[in-house]
Amino acid sequence: MAEDIKKLLVALDFSELTEMVVENAAVLAKKINIGLELIHIENNKQKQKEATGKLKMIEENTTNRYGIPVISTIKEGSIFSTISDYANELKPPFVVMGTHGIKGMQKIFGSKALKVIVGSSVPFWVVQKPPKSDDIKNIILPIDYTFESKEKLNIVKFLSYFYKFKVNIVTPNLKDQALRNKIKNNLTHVDKILEERKIEYEIVIGADKGDMADAVNKVAGSMNADLIIVTSTKNIGWNDYIFGAPEQKVIPNQYKIPVICVNPRTDLTKTGSFR
Repeated sequence: MAEDIKKLLVALDFSELTEMVVENAAVLAKKINIGLELIHIENNKQKQKEATGKLKMIEENTTNRYGIPVISTIKEGSIFSTISDYANELKPPFVVMGTHGIKGMQKIFGSKALKVIVGSSVPFWVVQKPPKSDDIKNIILPIDYTFESKEKLNIVKFLSYFYKFKVNIVTPNLKDQALRNKIKNNLTHVDKILEERKIEYEIVIGADKGDMADAVNKVAGSMNADLIIVTSTKNIGWNDYIFGAPEQKVIPNQYKIPVICVNPRTDLTKTGSFR
């Protein structure tokens, strides 16, 4: 049965992004040989019936086009917690969703995408445009001095079973010697993992003034990268939403490059800035 097959979770709001999000999710699912589960949040009983019809149509069209199993779920609740809660229960490899970027009041109160992502133990794969291909050749991986910076390597290892790519490591150019030593230690660990998987990589010093988010976007755009992998700010609060957590600049990047956002593990006690 389709319900027994491991699936990507795909968050849909029936906006103009819906078709694009489903297309990205289907291409990814076909590549890693799993199915899709579509999730829509709706609290109005009458609208739930309408949403069911829309989801069934998407299921049928996606299965016919990509030959993958697709099911759907409608949940009541808040988009800012229910999607993450369900993902934590389901434990898919990724939750795929779209973003409209940061517009209007979101610039003041924070990105909706980031608010949905925070709290999930499952990585979010956030997209802004249709997939340019079914391949991944260049990945941008920010590595700084924080302990959490290395958590993204699990994603890199997972993807390396399905794609052959180069990892472009972006690091900050800091003057503080203690922090430079921590970066060096992190890079040593990264080198070991990438060498074990025989993954080609290059280190790019891209943040002379310490602004990793701008550096990551600039490097990703210059390379026409296929994917950026970041971690969210640990213990994120209202100040981060208002003044702009670093990943909030990367997720809606102007080049519309897909971003995987990983939330730091809750059992890690060390904190830091950008990941």
